[in-house]
Amino acid sequence: MSVALVTGGGSVIGVGVSRVLMEDGWTVVLADLSATNLEKARDELRGSGEVETLQVDVTDLAGMQSAVRSVELRRGSVGALVTAAGGQEGLRGKSGVVGDGPARRTFLDMDPAEWSIILEANLTGVMNACYAVLPGMLSAGRGSVVSIASGAGVRARARASIYSASKAGVIKFVQAVAQELAPTGVRLNCVLPGTTDARWRDEHYVNERPSPMGVPTHARDVGNAVAFLVSTRASHITGTCIDTSGGATLY
Repeated sequence: MSVALVTGGGSVIGVGVSRVLMEDGWTVVLADLSATNLEKARDELRGSGEVETLQVDVTDLAGMQSAVRSVELRRGSVGALVTAAGGQEGLRGKSGVVGDGPARRTFLDMDPAEWSIILEANLTGVMNACYAVLPGMLSAGRGSVVSIASGAGVRARARASIYSASKAGVIKFVQAVAQELAPTGVRLNCVLPGTTDARWRDEHYVNERPSPMGVPTHARDVGNAVAFLVSTRASHITGTCIDTSGGATLY
């Protein structure tokens, strides 16, 4: 099995996705800005399969390109890219990160300087990762990209205007590039998680749109969708979104 590069690999979703991919035989490279999160993720994944870590800022294109070249020199072309970096507050561990979710504000209450923090982490970071990885996939004549988007990119959330815009941008970016690369054997898709179990338990998020199924999205739910999309079972699927929100995007 080939190499899977997971940005945001130190996050809860990044670890969950990586665990499922490793169970399927992928060698996983975890990429994250936080060295602490990477170390913790490696410990959590110990015994699950072959994993290595890479500290990199997805908002730095040159840094991403250098990181991907280092992986390709050691491992060959990247067979799967999973973009899971970012979030409602930007990149954890990066200077200028927006405050925690409880401090989410309306658009007019935000400092305009915060817009770019969220957009760069969630949208530009995906573009940078794709720009760094796709040439190698094209040379190999195969590859799969899965971007972790959000139901907010389909049904926008109040007090999360920039986040919603960034995730809608991810979906449309993925769909556009999927069309461009459709004849090449390289596929791009999205997964839409719902409210994760950790956030589900956080009293600050009780007013977020719940799941009709009455349970949160677990990292393994996202991982199962990603593992399917990067597998040969999804060889004729590109430009689509798999919704793992438990139906939260339906209303």
